[in-house]
Parts: sequence; structure tokens; C-alpha cells
Amino acid sequence: MDDRIRLRLVCLAVAASGTAVLATGCEEVSPEVLRQREWMRRESDLRRLLGMSRDEVRAEMGEPERTRDDRERGVPSFGPGEGLSSVLDEGDAYEEWVWTDDKWEMYAWFAAPRGTQAERGTWKVVWVAVGRTDVVY
Repeated sequence: MDDRIRLRLVCLAVAASGTAVLATGCEEVSPEVLRQREWMRRESDLRRLLGMSRDEVRAEMGEPERTRDDRERGVPSFGPGEGLSSVLDEGDAYEEWVWTDDKWEMYAWFAAPRGTQAERGTWKVVWVAVGRTDVVY
């Protein structure tokens, strides 16, 4: 069933049940718009991790499915990590953590604050992002 039809049926069912429905409460939206809204909600939720330590992130998100160490290359990139250059300088080390579910990959990058040489064990989350599992970056 098309997501637009499903949403319309839900709205009709709510209205038929006697529950008041605001005119703007039910709208016809495409599956792509629904995915975009979910992506924005997930990315907004992840922002709570900014500034957290590894232990704090583990308590919130659990163990990451994969991790990766790298350095900021100072060249434009595409994908969830494209904003790293706004918080790190070329050559700065970082650690990337990733969690996945059926549709989304959630990313958190740990690093020393820009312009500092903090010990790796004290790094905090400096950037977060969400990507789709069905897209190759």
C-alpha cells in the first residue's frame, strides 16, 4: 500500500472515531517526504550527543556496530561526514562510530576540540549525522 494512501486512511479512521482532527493534521505526502522527515527527526535526536564522552555515548546508544580512525583530509567529501571540515582542521585525528538499523546509519565523530591537542581518551563528540543504509557514500 502506498504510504500516502496509508496516511490518508489513518486520518480518516481518526476522524471517524470521533476524535477531532485539525485540517493541517492530515496531509498527503509522498514516501520520499516521509523519509526526509524521519531523517531530520533522527539527526535532530542525535545532536544530543554533541559534547559527550565515549562512556556517555555508550550509555545513550549502546556499543557501536563499527568504528574507524582517520584524519581530516581538508578536501570536500560527500556523505554523512561532509561537515567534519567545519569542526576539524586538516590533519586532525578523529574516531568515527556507527550504529545501524534497517534504514538508517547513525554516526558520531569523536575528536579533540579544534585547535587543541587533547588526549584521545578525553575526546568528545564533535559532529553527528544520519545516512541511509541503501546509499553508498
